[in-house]
Amino acid sequence: RTYNAVTVQFTKNFADLWLAQASYTWAKLEGNLDGLFRPQDQQLDPNINSTFDLKSLLLNQYGPLSGDVNHSLKLFLAKEFVVTPVFSFSLGGSFNANSGTPIDALGAHPIYGDRQAFIVNRGSAGRLPWVTSLDLKLNISYRFTKDSVLTAGLEVFNIFNSQRPITVDDRYTTSSVGPIVGANNGSIPTAPQGYGAVVNTTPALGPVYNRALSFDQNVANGAVTKQPNGSLPLPAVDAGGNPIRVVLPLPAQTPQAVPINLTWGRPTAYQPVRQFRFSIRVTF
Repeated sequence: RTYNAVTVQFTKNFADLWLAQASYTWAKLEGNLDGLFRPQDQQLDPNINSTFDLKSLLLNQYGPLSGDVNHSLKLFLAKEFVVTPVFSFSLGGSFNANSGTPIDALGAHPIYGDRQAFIVNRGSAGRLPWVTSLDLKLNISYRFTKDSVLTAGLEVFNIFNSQRPITVDDRYTTSSVGPIVGANNGSIPTAPQGYGAVVNTTPALGPVYNRALSFDQNVANGAVTKQPNGSLPLPAVDAGGNPIRVVLPLPAQTPQAVPINLTWGRPTAYQPVRQFRFSIRVTF
């Protein structure tokens, strides 16, 4: 894992009854191992997960890791208002914005099973959207003595109830496939194998892709309904209501037609919903 980052920060310490802080971070996290936890299949086997078990698992492993957040913006502001010598209130707010993490396109490995094969380079199948949150805080304080203060507080997290996805289904197919060798940055070679082509699965529309024929022959006989354009086709159904089939390699790099997982790229988790927190605090 290689992490590089640059942060620019402004800080105004608490004085004259207010404080502020603002920062922006550009970062890049790349490598071939997420760490002790493998998020692709929720594998928590510290130091003994499947990542390096077989040579066939290593292809397309290097790229942006699941924690690769390229842009982070943080703003904090707070001010105290003194109404009387014994009564005051304070207002505070924070805004956080983070760019989305990378998306994988995974298939099954013939030995190790589901989500073990990186069809294209790790993290090169797109990005999640930005995640933003605005939080506000109100404190009301009453001073009994010089050292005794009663404070009641209200905090609202994610005040606009933003519901951006933070993870998606990264399983492109449940079939056993091999990595597309040379699929750098998610771009699929459109050479003779025709990886990324969509093929017929409805007999009435023509023959199913026949890997005994060349890609050009399959185009000519109507088996291929959509030729590759350099990226993986998005999930869809054919005229018969079945998942479309896409040409992907077997582990031995022989082309085959496999069905797409229709939920690939769909959210599986969202940022936390709006939350309220009430507090009463006595200091003495």
